[in-house]
Amino acid sequence: MQSFALATLALDGRDQAAVVVDDRYYRLDRLFRDVPAAGLRELMGNWHELIEQISPLVPSLVDERSGHEALVPEPNIVAPLRYPNKLICVQRGSDEILDAS
Repeated sequence: MQSFALATLALDGRDQAAVVVDDRYYRLDRLFRDVPAAGLRELMGNWHELIEQISPLVPSLVDERSGHEALVPEPNIVAPLRYPNKLICVQRGSDEILDAS
């Protein structure tokens, strides 16, 4: 099985989820019609379905050497999961955990 990664790109001022194959970034919303134009965080609720969609497609992206419509030629890579739902702080030397959710 060919390996791949998931990433979040900044495109037109918005987060956009992408799959990374052989150092090439492909927008998920252009690969799959049912995937919204959103960052990875928004797509994590359907994680299992997303992976089942991506995995069979990866070999064709490996063989793709021309300009695929979903290819992002100059990606602006940002943190994959921005804006977490929960912030947890652990203070060293303390048993106390501060939960700021």
